[in-house]
Order: sequence, then structure tokens, then C-alpha cells
Amino acid sequence: MRGLKQIETLNQSGQTALIGLDESGRLLHGEFVPVTRGRKIRWTQIEEEMPQQSDYSVPNMRRSRQTQEARMALESWEEYGSDEMLAALKLLSDFQKAHPDDYCKILVERRNSDPSVIDVDKARRRVKTHYLKALWLYRNNLISETLFSCMLDTRGIALLYNIVRPMTNATDPNNPEMPDFEYLHEYRHNLRWKY
Repeated sequence: MRGLKQIETLNQSGQTALIGLDESGRLLHGEFVPVTRGRKIRWTQIEEEMPQQSDYSVPNMRRSRQTQEARMALESWEEYGSDEMLAALKLLSDFQKAHPDDYCKILVERRNSDPSVIDVDKARRRVKTHYLKALWLYRNNLISETLFSCMLDTRGIALLYNIVRPMTNATDPNNPEMPDFEYLHEYRHNLRWKY
């Protein structure tokens, strides 16, 4: 199909689902269809209209939730895959490698005066917000556990725990989000399914 802006692959329970976003912002579902030589992808638009009063059946409500989750998944992966997020992850990693013993101390001392450290602090907040937003959505039952697990199945989660967590603790030891870092780390460590 022409005009697809983005395609994401979701692997759940051994089955592959394709979610696409076209140039008009419409959400599409792709499924593999066998043809004489190999297979092709058939795209269908995911309906996003609000159900009619008489249409509040369980299947329609489930489809509506799946549509919302698909959109959230695309937004999350688009954010994680952005150049800005890549730059933030690299900046944090490089900063920690350049100052392995005192990177937290340098952050606290210079985060309001040194432009390069200000950028490091912005990167810290960006990465932290990405993962804590996923946790908030999950805790408030706005996304399924499967989607939450997919959102945590990235290499950035290790950087979150090993670099961002100590930095956040150094900037504010009484930060109420500190237990959330532990929760995310433990949850990610206990993930049993493989993608």
C-alpha cells in the first residue's frame, strides 16, 4: 500500500500483527495473506468512530480499546525511535562514561549553570518521562500488560535504571518517583515472554 508513513510490527503469543499509519493519520491493520507465490499484506482501516448507543457490545468495546492501544503503541515507538530520544540516550551514556565516578555530583553542581550539563539534565528528564508515562498508563488501566511489556522491551530501560535513576536521586533524594524506578526495573527483569 502506498503512502504509509510508518509501519510497526507487534509480536504477541507467536503471532505477528502489523499496524500502519498512513499520510492522513488513519490507523491501518495489516495481515499476511497467502498468494500463489509467497504472501502479501492486506491493509484494512481500523475504525475509530465512537460506537453508537446500541453498539456498546463487548466485541465493539474491545475493538475500541485495541484501536486506542495501537495508537498509543505507535506514538510510544515513534517517540522512542526519534532522533531526539537517540540523542538523549547517547548523551546520558557518554556523560556517565566521561565521569564514571562523579557524574551525579557534576549534574547536581552544574545543572543550572553549565550549558552542556543543562542538556544532560534535559535528556535525563526526557528518558525518565518516556518510561514513567508508560507506567502511569499501565497502572491506570489505559494499556494492557502486553503493550506495557512491549514498551519496556528496549535497551533504554537499562540506561534508565543504571544512569537516570541515580541522577534523579541525586537531584532530589525525596523524589516520590524513586519507587517507580525500582518497579520498572523489577518488572522488566521478570518479563517471561520473548519477542
